[in-house]
Amino acid sequence: MGIIKFNIIVPKQLLSQQILQDSIALKMKKKTAPEVKILFRKTVYGWKNKPSFRQKLTRREDYISERIWADGNNAYQYQLVNFGTIRHRIPKYGSTLLKFKWNYPGSYKASSSPGVIQSKRHYKTGPVRTFMSVMHPGFKPREFAQTIAKEYRPTFIKDMMKAMADSFAKTAQKFNNMLHLS
Repeated sequence: MGIIKFNIIVPKQLLSQQILQDSIALKMKKKTAPEVKILFRKTVYGWKNKPSFRQKLTRREDYISERIWADGNNAYQYQLVNFGTIRHRIPKYGSTLLKFKWNYPGSYKASSSPGVIQSKRHYKTGPVRTFMSVMHPGFKPREFAQTIAKEYRPTFIKDMMKAMADSFAKTAQKFNNMLHLS
């Protein structure tokens, strides 16, 4: 469905510590999600009609998860591009003919490519023509979520290690303060 989901699985004994949960959740909400949403926005850079991207943090006793997905009016178009299409006919809509620039096969260049996050502005050349229907050649899936996950994974691991280290340092400081107070 084009959803990217970052999970952190930590032994229950560690994750039961509220300070660790808070540190991981905060890092995912304030750093991971915004950075991944920026990468998703890059996938639609050249698009005229862009979807919005949403996020949801889920916390349970044994895991924390951050989901990010395309949403809004253009989410369906995003999913089509994400998963690709086979050759298909596009009919006119009601009494309105299809109208677009067309010169010859290959005169239209897509704004995105499989395995590439950054899209570019697409372009069409040729005169504006009208059609009753057209045969779309289809295109390969872009697999945006998989591409983003692969690129972001090293950063995510480093961020989660830092979140855990920060929480352990806070816990150690708490114990140190308790020892001095006694």
